[in-house]
Amino acid sequence: MDAKIKNGIIELFSRNFHRHFALQKLWENRFFRVISTSPQSGKWPLIPLVQTPWDDVARLSRAMLLCLFAWIFLIAPNGFSESFPNRPAAGELEEIVEQGITCGNAVRERGLAVNDAGNFLPYCGHGQSYFASLQQELESLAPMYIDHENGPLTDMGDEFLYFDLDSWRAAAGLNASGFRRSTDGTTFYYGQMQAGDIIGSWIIEDLQAGFGALKWVPFFVDIVNVRNLFPSVTGNAVYMGNGSGAGFGVWYSYGGTLLGGSGTYNITLDGRYLTGDSSAFYISLGRSSLWSTSDAGGGIIFDTGHSTGVLSYSASLTFNDSVVEVYGCRLIDGSPDSYSTSFSFNSVTMSATLDTADGAAAVFDFFPVIKVPFTN
Repeated sequence: MDAKIKNGIIELFSRNFHRHFALQKLWENRFFRVISTSPQSGKWPLIPLVQTPWDDVARLSRAMLLCLFAWIFLIAPNGFSESFPNRPAAGELEEIVEQGITCGNAVRERGLAVNDAGNFLPYCGHGQSYFASLQQELESLAPMYIDHENGPLTDMGDEFLYFDLDSWRAAAGLNASGFRRSTDGTTFYYGQMQAGDIIGSWIIEDLQAGFGALKWVPFFVDIVNVRNLFPSVTGNAVYMGNGSGAGFGVWYSYGGTLLGGSGTYNITLDGRYLTGDSSAFYISLGRSSLWSTSDAGGGIIFDTGHSTGVLSYSASLTFNDSVVEVYGCRLIDGSPDSYSTSFSFNSVTMSATLDTADGAAAVFDFFPVIKVPFTN
């Protein structure tokens, strides 16, 4: 029997018992009188004048109430309690509530990291529709995350490899057909949760596996989102550029912020695109765009105006955040006399010799990722 119902019944009869007892005492006192006001006694002795029928009524009423209480505790639980064999115990229900909130927060974080506000329902403590909305949101977020199991780059090494539903489910250890669902806790189907499904532990387990597989995002696409979400990820970097020529400058990016001449600069990166000017002498840094097959990586341009002679340019970029890692660096455009590229865990370096008679240029791209420090 539900504890609230039982306590309500007890309180009801308890109030009636006290009300009856008070009424009984009033009737009893009608048959008493004060026979002495002796100052020596210091009290008002009461002597019953006569035995009344109310005494028998009171005793009978008390006996009936005691029997009624016994019936409530021994018989009523079986007669009035609901039978829900699959209903979770109080402790289990509390755990599901906590896990539901945690899952919602985790999915929300993964949406904010890729600038997706999310369209899942607010947590309401229970309900298949809430968990179904989380499942739907995870499936929509998967293609925005880098496939860290099979990538992070395509076989050609020319762009990031992102999850599709199949590769994400495999990385998460989910069934190839989707999330587990069941109406009886024994037989399982697959797909998003539906009305009539049981909210069992498998729902939480699959959600945790699903959001746990979403870990990496492209740096230049999502650094602003991640920084807003986790200020510990600064996007700070050390940018070095060396070159020469009339009006040579190191830019982030060209036409945007002129950092100065040859030198080393501490900068804070964002998502601005790579730009250039074929008539100027410069080194430019930004998110790769026109020259690359991918607009999600980073890019650096060495460029010169028309002149005579061969110039040597070099540049490097080192990320300060430990959660940023570089994968790959390559020449994607231009015809330098010679060039070299290299990359390590958190940095990338390139150099080239440029024949200014041809208005020479060399364009490089590279692929940094953020291993997002999600809280769940």
